Amino acid sequence: MKSICFICNHDSSLKMSGFLAKAFRERGYRVHFFIIGTENEQLRRLLEEFAIEEVLAFGSLRDFFLLDRWSTYDVLHILALGPVIRDFCAELYLQLAEKPQRRPLLITGLIGHLGGDVAHCYMHRQACDLIYAGGPFDEERLRTVASHVGDPGGKIVATGLPIFDGMHFAYRAPEKKMTLFAGQPTFPKRKEERQWIVKNMIELARQYPEQHFVLKPRVRPGEKTIHQAAHHYEDLLAALEVPPPTNFEISYRNIQELMQATSCLLTISSTAALEAMVAGIPVGIICDSGISEQWGNQIFLGTGLLVSFLDLKQGHWPKKQQAQIERLVNPEAGASLRIVDEVERLMREKEPELERGLLPEFMHMKTTLWSQQKPRLNTRADASDRIVCSLRYTTLRVAVSVLRALRRIPLFNRLLLALFRLSSKIVEQSKSAD
Repeated sequence: MKSICFICNHDSSLKMSGFLAKAFRERGYRVHFFIIGTENEQLRRLLEEFAIEEVLAFGSLRDFFLLDRWSTYDVLHILALGPVIRDFCAELYLQLAEKPQRRPLLITGLIGHLGGDVAHCYMHRQACDLIYAGGPFDEERLRTVASHVGDPGGKIVATGLPIFDGMHFAYRAPEKKMTLFAGQPTFPKRKEERQWIVKNMIELARQYPEQHFVLKPRVRPGEKTIHQAAHHYEDLLAALEVPPPTNFEISYRNIQELMQATSCLLTISSTAALEAMVAGIPVGIICDSGISEQWGNQIFLGTGLLVSFLDLKQGHWPKKQQAQIERLVNPEAGASLRIVDEVERLMREKEPELERGLLPEFMHMKTTLWSQQKPRLNTRADASDRIVCSLRYTTLRVAVSVLRALRRIPLFNRLLLALFRLSSKIVEQSKSAD
């Protein structure tokens, strides 16, 4: 049985990998996950949402290599920040240079649209065998960089992103209009800018009482994730002296569920904009805080998608831009299956190279430079380090198995419910005492 390991380092990459893992399972692959970082509430919720049970461990890149399992997989899929991908590839290819053996196919992709430094984005991923992009625009820009560094651009394919698979529903404009604002935890950063968004969403709700307005934060207050939200929208809303109208709310529902009732999606630069385009929902990119490569909204210049809150108040609402949709995203259904097809095609074409553990030609020079200049991940651990890592892995697997077994026992479930009610009662009493 062929096998693949998904290596993720935050919620967006886990969500993307969850969609893609489903397609690989359907093709008969054995699927494992390794999550870079520590377990948190948001990741646990995503693991449950996508029914992901094959988590090897949470840990660092060093922990992954200490497990010493990478050579047992046919495919390694790493979806993370660019420097993390670069460090992963460096260690993998250095180990291959020291000890030639069969190597797995190495694939990666973009998590959203390509907004910042295109050259850095490509160079961090250059060592991978396949780089998938959301649409022709990103594919063209990556191939331009590849051509200038003498690297064949055939590894870059505009398959569409796996998250697009969740957006191919029979969308119909709802009878009651609903405007959805998709927030992000890291920008805008300044409190005043975030207050501006809350203020204008409430003003729109008052101006258009026949519509429903929903603000969807990326994370809940206090929730730990790779992106820590300063000045959370819910905290800003609670600080208002005048309560918002009844047709405005903050929601933490799944954004794909919310989009099925959405007539217009607003955001500054969220991947949700691409998902909405695939579903055929009109999109507005709010530019009140400016246009910046740091935010990635500069790619929407000239598309007709940039709007301000003043435009909306004056009745100039976004409309569906079909030409821009086809330029920015691949709207056809089956993005994950197209990626699987590309992987299997490359595995056939590169079989001799994979079997002998050969590196791409340009990588021989890079591995030499890496070995001389870049600090190693210190994976040459002694026996005690490997034993500790194996024990952590085994303990996690045993704990998960025990918990699943206990959840099948009705008495255990009733005990959990009783503990939950008791803790809620204690919290309520402490609040009333304050």
